Amino acid sequence: MKILVTGHSGLLGSHLVTLLKAEGHEVYGISRTNRMGMIGNVFLGDLADVSLSTVTQYVFEQVKFDAVYHLAANAAEAKGQVSPVDMVSRNLLLSTNVLRYAIQSGVKKFIYASSVSVYGDAPIPYAEDSQPHPKDVYGVNKIAFEQELKIMAQVYGFDYTIFRPHNLYGPGQNPNDLTKNVINLFMRKILLREPYTILGDGSVRRGFSYAPDVAKVFAQALEGLSKITMNVGTTHIASIEQLSALLQQITKSDTQVERKPLRKQEIDLFIADHSLQSSLVEYHETPLEEGLRETWDWMKKQDISKPIKFKEEICLPK
Repeated sequence: MKILVTGHSGLLGSHLVTLLKAEGHEVYGISRTNRMGMIGNVFLGDLADVSLSTVTQYVFEQVKFDAVYHLAANAAEAKGQVSPVDMVSRNLLLSTNVLRYAIQSGVKKFIYASSVSVYGDAPIPYAEDSQPHPKDVYGVNKIAFEQELKIMAQVYGFDYTIFRPHNLYGPGQNPNDLTKNVINLFMRKILLREPYTILGDGSVRRGFSYAPDVAKVFAQALEGLSKITMNVGTTHIASIEQLSALLQQITKSDTQVERKPLRKQEIDLFIADHSLQSSLVEYHETPLEEGLRETWDWMKKQDISKPIKFKEEICLPK
């Protein structure tokens, strides 16, 4: 198949591209950067640009894609509270822009990376039929596009799969992006020999999902999982305290740990139900310690430079 992967240079996208190529597919990428160095078939441009002539439009006009994996997003959940315009632009608007050109070009399958952040205050464990109650702007954008995608699929007659992954980590994450997950932040601080911060009392729990495992599930959507919305990720839960202790052991460090209260709208228990995943696909479970060791080995080889800065749109008077 001819397949477009938006956000191909991201954590999940880079692993998915490798899998799809290994299966013999003709894979194309489009994003603002080619950070992971995908060879060939890369278009660089702004997916959120909705002007009359854009790279997104050009890509769909040049190549007749059979399927689109839409992974590109601004996944910095906490950033949405201070930069909501950018969050909406780089999520809901961006996704709508990609979808319109996919529909116009006759794409048969649209596979979307949503997030378990859509659940928010819903009872845990989060099940796919739970009523979403997102607690941040990111989650609002994700559930909004889920609904838009379903409506458009009904109107224009194409197939879709919606995945709701959670707490992805692994080789490939940008170590200089401080808006990324806690594992990325902790490892960066350990490499810099600086203290890292645990929010709350350490009992905050997450299911840390190894990105290559999740990518394997995404790859299965090409030939199945029709009109399905599915949580995808690990079934193993760990507290941030347990994660910190394991990282100190793996990295052989005694990095100082600082503690601060949870941020406003922070979810302390982020636990998904994976009954549907277990019944429909085979999920390869990489143990957390093994995944962290692989990630650490990769992280040590990266250029740990100045962190990427972003503009805060809401600036309250002091």
